[in-house]
Amino acid sequence: MKQRLLALAVSVAALAAGRLAAVEVKELNLLIDSKFQPVEMHGRTTAAFGWAMTDNARRAAGGLHGNYLSGEGLFDLEVKDGVMTIKYPENLHPVYKNKPPVEFTVVTPYFGFEGGQWHVRARVKVERGKFVFRDGTVVKPSPEWQDIDYIANRKVSGFTYHPVAGGGFSITDFTVCPEYPAIGGEINLPDGGKLTKILLPKDADYMMRICIASWQHWLYKLTGVALPIEVVPEVKPTAGALAVVKGETAPGGWQIKVDKNGVVVTCAEDAVYIPAVFDYLRELGYTHYSNRQPKLDIKADPNFVLKAVDKAIKPHF
Repeated sequence: MKQRLLALAVSVAALAAGRLAAVEVKELNLLIDSKFQPVEMHGRTTAAFGWAMTDNARRAAGGLHGNYLSGEGLFDLEVKDGVMTIKYPENLHPVYKNKPPVEFTVVTPYFGFEGGQWHVRARVKVERGKFVFRDGTVVKPSPEWQDIDYIANRKVSGFTYHPVAGGGFSITDFTVCPEYPAIGGEINLPDGGKLTKILLPKDADYMMRICIASWQHWLYKLTGVALPIEVVPEVKPTAGALAVVKGETAPGGWQIKVDKNGVVVTCAEDAVYIPAVFDYLRELGYTHYSNRQPKLDIKADPNFVLKAVDKAIKPHF
């Protein structure tokens, strides 16, 4: 995995230097970062950036007794050199005995993906206790680092740990990438056009990565074609490409244009990337609000033609 990440880093560096016109991204990590970064308060590490820790046992204790139970002395947290480590003492606090696990969830989980498979990779060391990825995959305790690499049939946005006396774990190099049978092909555009790729800026932030992965995911569900994602110095409307560009729109709004030349989505704010995806799905007659709402069924059709659209959304607040 380190070699693959290094190869991508070298390619992107060459792209930035102007030696390459575009770099195809084989996989797009849907987590904030493969490395864990510390969050500090008053000079102490209190969390890993972008990750929520839900200590169910402490929450239950506070709810029963009306008092907040601090984590001070209950466990040690360290986030250093991209590794998150949590250790519990031999004299484990009684609050953890026979209680639900501690949950770790990426704060802005990749949402709006339905079905599909996910390529999960991580390096994990579990000293004692039960460590489980959110799809149910268990990592057995071992004194050595373990290289995790598998395909999940459920979304993996984090993991859980069951504290035990003297237990703990370390984790790093955590990636969750969409998995497709093959990358490449063509999607039919109006009037005989062909969509062949999706563009991603070389300095894409987390929300842009989720946006691009969402377009790739839903176009695949519609057509059975997983378009390649290309990293470019600057995203511009390009023949045969889907381009998400920054531009002037109404506050909280976006613009979508689909024609024989390609797809152009204009957004002024990161927060509207995902709503723009589902706005176009609504144009196709598909409504997706949540897992509890009825949704129209999508079946992949390689002959599907994307609907021509030229619209600007102006939300009323």
